[in-house]
Amino acid sequence: MKKLVLMAVVAAALMTACSKDDGPTKKCESCTSSLGNTFELCDKGNGTYEYKEGGNIITIDEEALGNLTLKQAVQGFCDSDLPL
Repeated sequence: MKKLVLMAVVAAALMTACSKDDGPTKKCESCTSSLGNTFELCDKGNGTYEYKEGGNIITIDEEALGNLTLKQAVQGFCDSDLPL
């Protein structure tokens, strides 16, 4: 019985130790405009950002955001409701 419990604990430990959560994660902000258009801006973690609006995906650099946070930038897109 002890061997069965030990094997179950070892198997559970191995399965959780090999999860794919170890990679970098993208931080994203999104909003939907009053006209129903969805805008999303994601920090790719390398000084570039991925901007999504409708079916378009554009890569922009951090210089394009100026001093705005992700949330402020995407809210500006929603407020103006204009695609890039």
